[in-house]
Amino acid sequence: MDEEKKCTASSKANIPKGSVSMSSLSQHIVCVGGDGSVSEVVHGLLLRAQMDAGKTINGSISPVRAPLPLGIIPAGTTNVLAYSLHGIRHSVTAALHIIMGNIQPVDACTFSTDDKLLRFGFSSMFGFGGRTLALAEKHRWMPSSQRGDFAVIKTLANLKLVYFSIDCILIEIFTLISMQDAILLVVTSPVFVFHFFCRPDSCHLSFLPISNQQLPFHLKKNNEDNSFKSESKNQWQHIQGQLLNVSIMAIPCLCPMAPRGLAPNTRLNDGTMALIIVQTTSRQEFVKHLKRYATLKNQFDFAFVETHLVKEVKLCPQSINHCGNALHEHSGEGHTGSSEDVHPWNIDGDLLETSSEVHVRLHPELINLYGSNIEELEEVKAKCSCL
Repeated sequence: MDEEKKCTASSKANIPKGSVSMSSLSQHIVCVGGDGSVSEVVHGLLLRAQMDAGKTINGSISPVRAPLPLGIIPAGTTNVLAYSLHGIRHSVTAALHIIMGNIQPVDACTFSTDDKLLRFGFSSMFGFGGRTLALAEKHRWMPSSQRGDFAVIKTLANLKLVYFSIDCILIEIFTLISMQDAILLVVTSPVFVFHFFCRPDSCHLSFLPISNQQLPFHLKKNNEDNSFKSESKNQWQHIQGQLLNVSIMAIPCLCPMAPRGLAPNTRLNDGTMALIIVQTTSRQEFVKHLKRYATLKNQFDFAFVETHLVKEVKLCPQSINHCGNALHEHSGEGHTGSSEDVHPWNIDGDLLETSSEVHVRLHPELINLYGSNIEELEEVKAKCSCL
């Protein structure tokens, strides 16, 4: 006898966090839509998981993993998350991943301000990316294919610099240690540690899995017993200056217009976020940087582009009086942001406007999605017509 299946469908906003309990669902959740719809479902699914687990919802939350996997059927314009999972915008491929049960753990981020949780997400842009989305949202009456190009061109014509203050915790990638008769290269990721031990007569490669609590770390020689030990290294790094755009991404963000991904130096579940900073430059050079995304060339091969792998970021425009860097305490005084102080964020294709410092934290493998880890698309299949 066939097992009875129950399907709950909704086209309304906030349905996952508003009225659906995890215990009332069976085995699967499937979202058919674009980046905005997927972002809303992911946020609602993770938020409901925290509520069911009895977690206090605030900016310093240590979230629990969502108990149910999420399937994504791409039906939008860019479909960044679907491309990163499936390598293609193809509903049949997405459905096959769900049918075959191919589950891929994916890192996610929390975005918070003043100890208030704003949302869960995977990627964000501030500066040029945020203003472009804000302008596009004001022209919702335009067809989606034209609205994006219009917003990019108009934002480029009115290119603005913002004086940023960024504090971040960098992730140590490798350590090279020279000894008397050998060289030890330690390559560290939040999932594995690779040891490459080389002597004049032989070389040995080994790797082992490690827990997230041990990272980031570096190896340090102990002079007393001539051994090596791991040591925690959670020092905040401070960056400030006039910048055009800041991207913080926990997934590679593949799409037809960016075959290498918007953040090719990170993966779906490697426990890192890509921090991409575009400093001040001419409009002509900035356009060259944007056009490079549509090719297989390195889009970061510019003197004004800076990239880091991080696990935590605090970002604040210096025009905001109450924002301080991570090395100082906040004054604690209330602040009402004026229209000049309110800045737009592009979080997974959704517009978020805030006048406060935003704190972004990475949470490894926070949600399971149906798909697989795609390195990059093999060929360019689309181009941005506005550049």
